[in-house]
Amino acid sequence: QSTWVATLDRESIFFGFYPPGFVADCVNAFNDYVCDALDEVEKSLRPRASGATAARLGDGLAQALKALRAAGDESFRGFEHAALREVFGVPERVQLPDDSALLSSTLMSPDDEAALDAELAELRRQVAAAKFTA
Repeated sequence: QSTWVATLDRESIFFGFYPPGFVADCVNAFNDYVCDALDEVEKSLRPRASGATAARLGDGLAQALKALRAAGDESFRGFEHAALREVFGVPERVQLPDDSALLSSTLMSPDDEAALDAELAELRRQVAAAKFTA
């Protein structure tokens, strides 16, 4: 069995991905959507604001962002615990595959995962650049 497969937890072996990473990605996606939504609100309101109103707009949006993130964090704490326990928990009675060839073919190595992360980062950069030039 390869070294990187031996270090995986039961859930990662069973599902073929790291469940805490999936849950963290859900939280990060929520935060990205909140920021994007408030950016759009600001773009819509900024041309109509001037002087003191413009300054208050920035303060109000910062407060809204803080409140939305706090509410999201509170909700996602419950989601994280429930998801990791109830959805992604693999009971001890469940037999996991012990064939390292099978595991090695279905799970990504750390090097492959790093290459995929780099590719995704580049694609996100391209999407962000396209979004602001359109």
